[in-house]
Amino acid sequence: MKQSARELTAVMWGHELALVLQHCESVLAGDEEMDPKADRKSFKSLAMKLKAAMRAIWDDISGDLFDIG
Repeated sequence: MKQSARELTAVMWGHELALVLQHCESVLAGDEEMDPKADRKSFKSLAMKLKAAMRAIWDDISGDLFDIG
């Protein structure tokens, strides 16, 4: 049960990260309008951090949302 809960948590987080990363890609590609207050370099840095988080999502053993103890 513990392993399946961990996998479910990883899939949920992965899905959320993927949605945000897709939005970042659209903005950086010019498909969507960027907020004038936003810094393009910071936005790209955020996208790179999200990408790294998606790659590392399976590495963290403590990522079990359902682990009570």
